[in-house]
Amino acid sequence: MIVAPLEPGQGHCVEPLLRSCGEVFSEEETRVALAMVVDALRGNYCILASLEGERLAGYCLAGPTPLTESTWHLYWLCVHPQFQRQGVASALESALEDAVRASGGKRIVAETGSRSDYDPARAFYRSAGYDECGRIADYYRPGDACCFFCKVIV
Repeated sequence: MIVAPLEPGQGHCVEPLLRSCGEVFSEEETRVALAMVVDALRGNYCILASLEGERLAGYCLAGPTPLTESTWHLYWLCVHPQFQRQGVASALESALEDAVRASGGKRIVAETGSRSDYDPARAFYRSAGYDECGRIADYYRPGDACCFFCKVIV
């Protein structure tokens, strides 16, 4: 498995990856994710890809959190269902930590929903050393809280 910055010629691979996750991501979430990929390929975010041969197995997108000195926000971490539970998310997160450290970052914040289809995401963050720092009830929609996770990487 190779983890490296997503190349501009690979940007078109992200939409099929997001859609492969079924109904986990809404149309609006997919639209926002794709717009952020475009911004990342322009240099506005860090975007890393995990490749299995020529195939995009997963990607993550993060950037410095505005108005903070050393906090980064992990906006997207997505792994194709065929490659889940094979270490892809862990490899992406580890490479992201390295990139954040190299840029002077000291912590990574991630948010995810509280719906049951996000149970694996929350379990992943916990297993990767993130602490759940809080929840805002009914954040995304009634019954779907925003769960905040943070990992100090000093």
